[in-house]
Amino acid sequence: MRSCFGCIVLMLLFHTKVISQHHVSTSVSVTKMDFFHGLEYQFQPNRFSFEIAGEYGIKATYFIRNLYTRFRIGSVYNVLKLDKFQLGPKLNYAFSVNKLHNSSRNTITANEMNTGLEWRYGQKWFVGNSILIGGMVERRFNTLYDKYHNHVTLSYVFQLNVGYAF
Repeated sequence: MRSCFGCIVLMLLFHTKVISQHHVSTSVSVTKMDFFHGLEYQFQPNRFSFEIAGEYGIKATYFIRNLYTRFRIGSVYNVLKLDKFQLGPKLNYAFSVNKLHNSSRNTITANEMNTGLEWRYGQKWFVGNSILIGGMVERRFNTLYDKYHNHVTLSYVFQLNVGYAF
């Protein structure tokens, strides 16, 4: 019985390894907070794909001279999966930190949860686009009241990807 279970697990792992794909891409995003550029890794074992990305804010980093980082994870279910075209709903969570000055009190953090639609065209080399909308909780220090305040607001993301699948 144990050897049969082991054989089934090995067959599933082999099957997943054969049909799975790994993607590495660079992305440019327009969000409510800034324009972001970053690198993304995506694992696609079947119709689902899971992604993790690291990004930096273009306006804040280059023009205001403070590092604005954003980390995101997400998942896409490809409802339409053709030879060169994929389309499906996407769920995305992002956490960003914008350190305004050296003081730890002058830091803005944001948690975003967005959902929307993603399409991708190509096989080895591909281009893709995501349009997402959702909510964001922003936390910043209020100097008038000398404490942190949370703000809930609408969030949106328009993202372009160019990448390679291996």
